[in-house]
Amino acid sequence: RQQDIFTLPSALDGHFDYLLEQTCLCAIDPVYHEDYAALAGRMLRPGGELLAVLMEVPPHIEGPPYHTPPKVARSLFPPPDWEELHLSEVQPRNPDRPGPEHTAVWRRQ
Repeated sequence: RQQDIFTLPSALDGHFDYLLEQTCLCAIDPVYHEDYAALAGRMLRPGGELLAVLMEVPPHIEGPPYHTPPKVARSLFPPPDWEELHLSEVQPRNPDRPGPEHTAVWRRQ
């Protein structure tokens, strides 16, 4: 399926055990980050997991990609609706990326 993620049908609500996030969150304007988090929560069944790669971007890059450090992601997926299972910096760092990347896993409660 190829479409705007914000137009996914409600028939998919609670349909997924896992969502894989790589370069979607950092590609959308940060004003839509809360909408993205709500969509992830809607798509995942209770107990489902969001597996993510987060990207930090230096301030001189206007985006996309947009700066999405762990602090921002944690604010989007907070308890009690989400449980953080893992968050760590990717090592070794990919020299082709504008900044450090982090892997993260959250479980929808």
